[in-house]
Amino acid sequence: MAIYNLKRSVVSMILLALMPVVASAEDEDPLTAAALGLVEARIRELGLRDPSVNLIFGDLTGTGTADAIVFVYHASGGSGEMLTTWVLKERSGTYTVGKDVSNEELFGYDPRNVTFSPGQISVTTTVPRDNDPHCCPTGVRTFQVSVD
Repeated sequence: MAIYNLKRSVVSMILLALMPVVASAEDEDPLTAAALGLVEARIRELGLRDPSVNLIFGDLTGTGTADAIVFVYHASGGSGEMLTTWVLKERSGTYTVGKDVSNEELFGYDPRNVTFSPGQISVTTTVPRDNDPHCCPTGVRTFQVSVD
């Protein structure tokens, strides 16, 4: 499973190619480039500001596809960040957005322990507990995202 973490300003998003932090540029294969291209296009299309992207690959079909889940943390206009999440489906080297995941289905910070299985993705995030200040969530929750 490959994980890519990206941080870019609006100006650099337009001018520069996405740079993976976890993997080097030599590790970027054509599928990764295709997925990142779709993510960049969606970020521009939706006008998401100051995006920070986590892109995690896995197989949703059990047949060896390089599907992915994308977590985009971006400026909300207030003091906090918003989370936009997409599931990308790969077919013959081409990616499409298979699902826009709602914030009711999945929320939190620091996505980890991501597992893909046919039709489902499991993700653990850090979430606020009842008395946590907005800045500093301390809870942990695992979400199950169904994907058709």
